[in-house]
Amino acid sequence: MSKRIAVIGAGLTGTSFLWQLASRLEDSKPQEASIDIFERHADPGPGLPHNPLYVLPCHITNMCARDMGIVAEDPRDFQTWVDAWRARAIGADRSDFPEAEQANTPDPDCQHYPRAWMGEYLKARFTAAVGRIEAAGVRVRVRTRCEVTDLRLRDSSFELSCTPETGSPAPHERYDRVLLATGHWFSPQTEPRVIPSPWPASRLAQQIPPGAEVAVLGSSLSAIETVLALTLEGTFSRANSGRLVCRPGPQPRRLTLLSRRGQLPRVRGRLGTRVNQVLTPEALRRLIRERHGQLTLAELASLLEAELGLAYGNPWDWRSLSLPRGGAEAALRQSLQLACSGDGPGGEVLWQTVLAPALSLASALYLALAPAERERFDRDWTTLFFLHVATQPAANAEKLLALIDAGLVRIVTLGQSYRFESREQGVIIEQSGAAGVRQAWHFDWLVDARGQPGAYAASPEPLARALVAHGELALSTGLFAGLRIDPASGEVQRAGDLECARIAGLYAIGTMTRSQMLDASMARGLVLAASRVSAQIAAWLRQ
Repeated sequence: MSKRIAVIGAGLTGTSFLWQLASRLEDSKPQEASIDIFERHADPGPGLPHNPLYVLPCHITNMCARDMGIVAEDPRDFQTWVDAWRARAIGADRSDFPEAEQANTPDPDCQHYPRAWMGEYLKARFTAAVGRIEAAGVRVRVRTRCEVTDLRLRDSSFELSCTPETGSPAPHERYDRVLLATGHWFSPQTEPRVIPSPWPASRLAQQIPPGAEVAVLGSSLSAIETVLALTLEGTFSRANSGRLVCRPGPQPRRLTLLSRRGQLPRVRGRLGTRVNQVLTPEALRRLIRERHGQLTLAELASLLEAELGLAYGNPWDWRSLSLPRGGAEAALRQSLQLACSGDGPGGEVLWQTVLAPALSLASALYLALAPAERERFDRDWTTLFFLHVATQPAANAEKLLALIDAGLVRIVTLGQSYRFESREQGVIIEQSGAAGVRQAWHFDWLVDARGQPGAYAASPEPLARALVAHGELALSTGLFAGLRIDPASGEVQRAGDLECARIAGLYAIGTMTRSQMLDASMARGLVLAASRVSAQIAAWLRQ
């Protein structure tokens, strides 16, 4: 009997899984098998964040190209692919890439390319992966513009329902293995003047008229990309001093970034070659084993402070790193200056060099926290963690500062208590205090750029709603409630099982697993998870 596999989602995660599965099947003879790939968009590969139809030329990758490859053993695969394309394009009259410019960077080995380039890379890798899998003897069917709407457990198999390309009644098909790689979800627009997501960015400028006063909820990477999308009419140039300046368009939109903390992502600088002595992967793994799920944030802070003290040659309070003096604008200027000049002997940023080796264990450390400590991290430290881990390119920081200097952008700290109300004439945002409303702002439009909603149960996607309603899959509680998985295998756990038994053959990767996988929305974390799942599927196919 033929073995059947379903891959739900063909963005970065699904493409990475297929590519790595293809590599594992090349030297083996799998049993008779087939793979159905379901993708709601027309083009498999790019997903939402890298689709040329959804992003603009000004949108560049936030991560270094050398770290964005979809191969676990070769993070530089994307950079290698770009280099190969450039070699082919020398002397050619045209480019196969969407129009865009490469971004300047303080680190020559850390290139930030347009998101659309990443999309082209993923499309090419998806097509090649399908061909390699078929060459190994596995039948592949790619079903685009097709959304899976339901999944039910049926003994040892899984029944899927989907809206097919033809629009006919939803078929029901059974599979032996299923990978949930559904990617991002966003709420539909239900209120006037409130746009629930900055994507697709191409629609923002069409929907929000020139001259509008715009509130942008959030101050992280998505918020910065929203700002860039809504200020395209302006032009950037270098002053004699070297500082980037912006000349606004004839009717510029004015944007206000509003967030609870009012902080911006730190700017990515150069990483050095310094080797940690205290905050090492070996020490962290040993600590995880010793604490048996009772790790404290104080213990991690102590290791970080010790390593920073060694790096800088003086005692270091980690709070000076996490909570810099001055407002958001001053902190951004300091961060950009530090990224460009460095504070280490080779021009590297020492604290980024210190943190880098520990990031591969971020999810393991998160899972090893005592329950109360993990809840505390979710509530109090998640934002600060991602401000320092999900850094922004220097090119974006320069543009943002130029827009601030031109009077087109400001940053407001809302605090922990606020509300907004949509009206036909605009949007009111109120900051609350003990004595009632402390301050209120009026805007013509509001864009919610706070990123992926935390709770999986809040997803508007039909499949997510169905999985929650059935009650068959285990769900985590808390701020980032989502599907519970076995971290080692990626298999989803069964609801109501005291031992949290895995559902053999049902895998989940991505934001829906954020309650356990701290790096669930980061490219490197997705690739490593896809590698683990592909290894298991390949072994099963060879049985």
